[in-house]
Amino acid sequence: HSPTPTPTPINSTMAAVAGRGRALQLLTTITHSTRSRKTIHSRAISIRSQSVGGTLNKTMETHYNSHSASSYESAFFYSEDEYMKFLCERTRDKLGISSSVEDNKEETNKNDVQNAPRRRLLDIGGGTGNFTRMLTKNDSLLDAAIIDPFLSSSIADADDDEESDPKMRFVKAGAEEFKSSPDSRGTGDLLPWWRANYDLVLLKEVVHHLPLSDRVDIFRGIHGLVDDRISSASTTLDDASSSSFLIITRPARDIDYPLWPAALEVWAQNQPSVESLEEDLIAAGFQNVSHTIEVYECETELARWLDMIQQRFWSTFSEFTDLELKEACDQIARVVVVDEAGKIKFEDRLVFITACK
Repeated sequence: HSPTPTPTPINSTMAAVAGRGRALQLLTTITHSTRSRKTIHSRAISIRSQSVGGTLNKTMETHYNSHSASSYESAFFYSEDEYMKFLCERTRDKLGISSSVEDNKEETNKNDVQNAPRRRLLDIGGGTGNFTRMLTKNDSLLDAAIIDPFLSSSIADADDDEESDPKMRFVKAGAEEFKSSPDSRGTGDLLPWWRANYDLVLLKEVVHHLPLSDRVDIFRGIHGLVDDRISSASTTLDDASSSSFLIITRPARDIDYPLWPAALEVWAQNQPSVESLEEDLIAAGFQNVSHTIEVYECETELARWLDMIQQRFWSTFSEFTDLELKEACDQIARVVVVDEAGKIKFEDRLVFITACK
């Protein structure tokens, strides 16, 4: 069932005020069953220090390797329904990507088709590329490279398939490959094709996996490769409202998902603050760094939500045993508000952090 979208952009102050809602209702209602607060806190702190940009801990590696493309795409937040259309629309707006065939034709007709410059999008952590494909399908002048450390061999080798999309290329690699260092500067000619010359960069729901110690260097490396493109070729993107770098993430504390206290704590400890991300982007050389928070009113079956938790569709849940997840789901089912159709409602609060060269 597709939820009915009622997206509402709000500023960060309003989000903080509105953020207590149903999540804190669960927080005060559900009691801890199998672990103490001290155990939860120590486990959550250890998660925050784990390096997940490329040198992944075993728990996180197991989490991603255990999911197939179909298992991810069947989850509420990743299936091609109204929610994904809403997310695509917001992402296109932020990056200045053509949203319709008509818009693209109008833009292309302004230039000689033969001479129209192509643009390149770098999607770090783009997985199967389904979201990237939806994002770029109506922009005939935009190519994309999807970089992900967990690509299956079938996807990673798709470039050799005659039926593959010529606008999309996949590389099995981690975000740490983009780290800047004195040894890598000034060697652009020696870098592989996928480590240079981009106009747009997207990090969707992946920034919390970047090691804190590497984050500024990764951002600085991305800043450098985007600058190389801008300095070496002209573009037709004159829209001052669009950005070259977009991070899509979620708040650390002000969330509304029907979860339990231990999961909320793990989530908060593993999720970087918006302020720290913005500071790192500025330190890396980006300008016009800002963020908005947009809300999507979600509606889905309780059974589907609980199944997603037990299937560990988010890495947060990989820190819990099967028994702990089952007990947590039983607790959620007892306290969450369910309508006559067996559905629950909650808000998905998405943070869009934009930056320019």
